[in-house]
Amino acid sequence: MKPGKVLRIANELVAGKGNARSVLAWKILQPGNRRFKYPLNAESLVYDIGGFEGDYTAEIRRLFGCVVYIFEPDPESFSGLEARFKGDPQVVLIKGALSSKDGSATLQTAGEASRLLGTTDGQGTCVSLINAVDFIVNHNHSQIDLMKINIEGAEYELITALLEAGLHRRIRNFLIQFHPFGVDYRARYEKITEKLISTHRRDWCFPFLWESWSIRQA
Repeated sequence: MKPGKVLRIANELVAGKGNARSVLAWKILQPGNRRFKYPLNAESLVYDIGGFEGDYTAEIRRLFGCVVYIFEPDPESFSGLEARFKGDPQVVLIKGALSSKDGSATLQTAGEASRLLGTTDGQGTCVSLINAVDFIVNHNHSQIDLMKINIEGAEYELITALLEAGLHRRIRNFLIQFHPFGVDYRARYEKITEKLISTHRRDWCFPFLWESWSIRQA
């Protein structure tokens, strides 16, 4: 870790801001393999929302051989995914950001920290938005075994749309990276988790870094 980042995390730890405590705990405990411990097999369906360079999908494919839909709006990252998974029919690449609506938005490109900024304004890359509810329904995905979400703050809007449509009940497991972005992120987070807990169990959590939810059995 770069010295500047270490100093920033140390300052945030003292101030109790952001996800500094979770980052420190994650680095000390090194629980990264938890992100792959799901009851999956070759028949499972996985959504990798925010695929970036495809590392998560590659490991899921290696471990379980399941079908993975990757959603990635950044043109450069998407080109890399096309090259990486060329010839693998079990990986379906979708160029766009899974969202609460169809349309377009501006993507501020910054590698793995690329973020949607809202409507197109010329200050970034114009990318497509894909209505998540319509996509899931139109593709007849009655069960999604794992939905991994890492989309730099856009997760609040996406998950809210899934909850309002009742489609969260189709998702067996969530792996989510919530981000401490915006003045109201904690309120938005609490509202989402209060609804999600009625159908899913939070199995582990490093707040505003990674957390995992599994569906409650009837």
